[in-house]
Amino acid sequence: QMLKNLICIKFLCYNVMVNQKEVGKLKRFLTICSALILLFTIFLFGCNKPEEIVPPSVLKPNYTWYSGETPKSTIKEIRIVNDYTPTGEEDETFVASIEGEINCYVSGEILIIHSKGKIFANEDSRYLFSGRESKDYFPHLTTITGLDKIDTSNVVNFFGAFDRCVSLSGELDLSSWNMQKVNNTMTMFQMAGQSAKTPLNIKLNDTLTVYDGFMFNHCASYPNKTFTIYKTVKRIGYMHVWYNFGTKVETTADNDVFNYLPQTSITVETPFFNEFIVEEGNEYFKAENGILYSINGERLIGVPGGKTFENRTFEIPEGVEHLNELCFSRTQQIDTLILPNSYNIIRYMCPEDYYMQTINYGNSLSIATYCYTTISRYEVKSDNPNYNAYNGCIYSKDYKELIAVPIQFKGELNIKEGTEIIGQEAFWVDGILDAKNITKIYIPESVNSIEENQLVALNKFLKKHNNAVEIDQNNKYYQIVENNIEKIVQQGK
Repeated sequence: QMLKNLICIKFLCYNVMVNQKEVGKLKRFLTICSALILLFTIFLFGCNKPEEIVPPSVLKPNYTWYSGETPKSTIKEIRIVNDYTPTGEEDETFVASIEGEINCYVSGEILIIHSKGKIFANEDSRYLFSGRESKDYFPHLTTITGLDKIDTSNVVNFFGAFDRCVSLSGELDLSSWNMQKVNNTMTMFQMAGQSAKTPLNIKLNDTLTVYDGFMFNHCASYPNKTFTIYKTVKRIGYMHVWYNFGTKVETTADNDVFNYLPQTSITVETPFFNEFIVEEGNEYFKAENGILYSINGERLIGVPGGKTFENRTFEIPEGVEHLNELCFSRTQQIDTLILPNSYNIIRYMCPEDYYMQTINYGNSLSIATYCYTTISRYEVKSDNPNYNAYNGCIYSKDYKELIAVPIQFKGELNIKEGTEIIGQEAFWVDGILDAKNITKIYIPESVNSIEENQLVALNKFLKKHNNAVEIDQNNKYYQIVENNIEKIVQQGK
């Protein structure tokens, strides 16, 4: 038994020694692994240089960032990049920043704007890609890439930012631009893409709150049928925002083919754009049947130029009290306009009447329909408390005063017998010479007062269209002498 015990003790000691050797091997292995991990960590974080922190750069104000001697008319492409190595063969180099480092390189027809860090647009970004005078425009600029590398969160003024970039085409994607602080977008895209051979599709960020006058003025190549007003929009200027919007259509003229519009019944000068859409949740505006109104329905802001109407007649909804300037601009599908009882024709609207709503003088009806529509007749309902209509024109309720004549009136205009006054802006003074379809104006015996500016307007019309005005021979107050309307001086007066 003692022998068995000694053998067991020896075997146990042997196992312990073996296990100790294995433990030693494991310890050595773990030590080596730890050392390797430590060396790798030192190499990774100790040998590499820390990432360079590049401070943001700020562009010079408005269009002054471009200080190159190369005329802007030479530039056809602008590239905004964060990685560029000068070759030494550039035509010229100039600095565009007031803070940080923004270098510009002109190489032939290409302008490269380079900054290693983020580019902040200046608070004053008026004429950003444009200018005050023709020499400051980019008339041949077709593309701008890298706009997402510009931070616009501090911009307050975008007046004329892309004004007269007439050759811009394709997609102008500004969806990455934060525009929360912007309070001026007047003429921002005026004439942009007007001469482009392919359409210019502008994408805006939904933080924009203002659409000021002339913002999309003469953006004729707009390729979409609809235009969306974001829920964030709080202010919209007069209809010159969208004046001439989407009016370019297919033509067979050499080198001037716009094949992006589908083959439809659209004819030359008939706008393509035909519907406003207002995002749900907007507290200031609404769209009904594609027409844009203030949220309370009191102001009609814009009728899309290409919208069609049954029998070419549009009845303005009851509740509308005001018509924005040019709200019917370029409408080519309306012949007869029926006024609601809620609307009063305001005389001599002026710029102070409503914020940024009018730039022309005249009654609100004449500057709402303007020259470039097909509206040739005005009508009112029989129970209208203020007006009556006769032969497509608007008179006072008692017919004693002629108040509004459509500038596109067709045929002979026979002023109703019994009318005593041709009131101010009955004939739109600024548009009377564009009254191409009025063949003759007959003034009855009863007329005893023609407002001074109306007399000037009628005489302009008479001189342009010889013998186109006739005054009843029994009228005791006015006569035509040598193709000029004159007031008859009453004896004893």
